[in-house]
Amino acid sequence: MTIPPGFGFRVLFDELFAAAGVVPRVAFEIGDLATIEGLVGAGLGVAIVPDQFAGASNTVGITLSAPGAERVIGLTWRTDRPLAAPAQRFLSLVRESGPYD
Repeated sequence: MTIPPGFGFRVLFDELFAAAGVVPRVAFEIGDLATIEGLVGAGLGVAIVPDQFAGASNTVGITLSAPGAERVIGLTWRTDRPLAAPAQRFLSLVRESGPYD
C-alpha cells in the first residue's frame, strides 16, 4: 500500500525503488498516510510510510534508510499580521539554525 502518484512521498518511494532495480507490487493506493497505516493495522498488508506513521495502529514500525532517502520540507507563515509569540520564537530558532539550501 502507498499513496497515489503525484504526492511528494510517492515520488521519493518510486525513485528509491527504481534506483534499487525493484518494482514494488502495490495493491492499494490511498491518498491519506494515516489511513494506509490503519489498513496495515487491520491486517490488510504492509506499507512504507513516513516515520511518524510507522507503528501508529498497534503495528510494528522500523526505521528504514537508504542513500538519497530524504525529504525536503518548508516553513510557511502569514505576513499580513504579527505572529503569536511561540510562532515567532520558532521562526527565529529556524532562521538561526540555517543556512538552508
